[in-house]
Amino acid sequence: MKYRRVTTRRNLLCALAACAIWPSGEALAAQGGCEWRNTATYTVAVTANTPVWNGMPPGHAPREGKAAGDGVTLLECLPGDATFKSEYRAPVEGGLVPLTVRGARSGFGIEVYIHELNEDRLHNIPSTYQRTFTEQCVPDWFPPEECNPVTSSDAEVGYRIVRMTGNVEFGTVDAKDIAIQYADPPRGAPRLAFRHVKVTHLAFVRPTCSIAVADLNQTVTLGPYNASNFATPERATPWVKFNLTTKACEASKGITARFTFGMMGQAIGGEPTLYPLDGPEHVGLELSDKDQKSMEVGKPISFDALGTGEAYLFHARLKETGGTVRGGVFRRGVQVLVDFM
Repeated sequence: MKYRRVTTRRNLLCALAACAIWPSGEALAAQGGCEWRNTATYTVAVTANTPVWNGMPPGHAPREGKAAGDGVTLLECLPGDATFKSEYRAPVEGGLVPLTVRGARSGFGIEVYIHELNEDRLHNIPSTYQRTFTEQCVPDWFPPEECNPVTSSDAEVGYRIVRMTGNVEFGTVDAKDIAIQYADPPRGAPRLAFRHVKVTHLAFVRPTCSIAVADLNQTVTLGPYNASNFATPERATPWVKFNLTTKACEASKGITARFTFGMMGQAIGGEPTLYPLDGPEHVGLELSDKDQKSMEVGKPISFDALGTGEAYLFHARLKETGGTVRGGVFRRGVQVLVDFM
């Protein structure tokens, strides 16, 4: 949460020979209340993306923050009790102001609170409470004296982004005025907000997905084989299964997982699905998807993303490339790139 203030220019009470007549200090004190001096604006402006997903339970808060000001005077108050009030500037559902993305409900709302530091009291908006001021004085626009000042550093303003019901709408949250705080003024004075909360930048994104490192570094054992094992219609050995397991992907719906095995130019000439081997002669390594459909070397293949703990199934085998198969031992590394989009 970021903080800024809007400073007013002090108005002159007298101009040339004309001067206003003000009540006595005793009369002002009897009225009670606070006079506005400046407005502190607190903005929810989060540069980091906020990962969210449809399975997030209602009530969960994926983002929260708070901020205090820099000590500028916001109000000057008469001695006695002053009433402070806060309210939301938008419709509320279940204590939350719903947030929207491109005009559609995002599935999240915001709640705001004010923490009075001098009295260590926390007030959830909307709220009404009192503060007691003891200095016997009268608020005056003329510097340098200040009468029972309320400053921007007297309180912290905090917020929580909370999961509501409904589908999650991903994207940048629409800017919105959220809440204000004001104090009851002396009789006849205007009531002006001295704290203002706005949402200016907040983005909901899908969580980052990843593949278990151990699976990316695994060794798939294919042999041993002899030349007679290639005496099949496909001139290949049986497929051997291997998995790449999703380590984390809380919101897989709507995400595509793109796998690229090997690099362009690595395939055996004239055999786009086969990797060359050191050792055996006239034999190549072949990989396939879960349906045993051969995958070209260096060509991306895409699937619907799987959730946390689920596994993508692939296969590997050896295949004759032509000529007489000759034995040998090999260990062939294959680079795997995984992109979640």
